[in-house]
Amino acid sequence: SLFILMKDNVSLGFLTYNETEPEEFKNLMWENTGLNCLYISRIYVLPFWRNRGIGSTLLKFAEDLAKQKGYG
Repeated sequence: SLFILMKDNVSLGFLTYNETEPEEFKNLMWENTGLNCLYISRIYVLPFWRNRGIGSTLLKFAEDLAKQKGYG
């Protein structure tokens, strides 16, 4: 899934996530093994908007979304 953070019809950055564990993670020993998780695949902030808290806003959005969906 893709979420774009916009202000006044201008894209500031985006976040992509997946609800399916990536194949390359299958052999890792997670602390919360067995729980459903939300996997962030990309966070990107356009260069002009960097160092203004946009990335932190996108990450907070992902954390809140994961909590809403009951992910570990």
